[in-house]
Amino acid sequence: MPSQFDHNLRAERNYDSLFRTYQSIPNFAEWSITISFYMALHAVNIYLAKNKSLEDCNRHPRSHLAIDDALIGSDFPDEDYIDYKILYQASRIARYSPYHIFERDYIKTDRIADLIDKALKLKSKYK
Repeated sequence: MPSQFDHNLRAERNYDSLFRTYQSIPNFAEWSITISFYMALHAVNIYLAKNKSLEDCNRHPRSHLAIDDALIGSDFPDEDYIDYKILYQASRIARYSPYHIFERDYIKTDRIADLIDKALKLKSKYK
């Protein structure tokens, strides 16, 4: 598994990318959401890298399902898990659904800032 340092570095780079993207091209909110999810994903991976309860700390989860399994069997806070899953779902809608669905569910409801806040909370909590 990449180290805590590696995941923190990637989360920091996602953070920088997020604000450059969000400030310079706000009309591409789907990329802000996707970057926010990956920032949260690295925060979760930092938690997993530090979690001594995992059977093999050197084994990196290979799928989002494996990450879910590792988190559910740990003491990862429920609130953080819910935020991570909300970001995961939003990023999937942003990347794979027709744009009008993303626009209806996220842009027109002004949920982008809330999603970014969730990612920032996870990033600041798990370093």
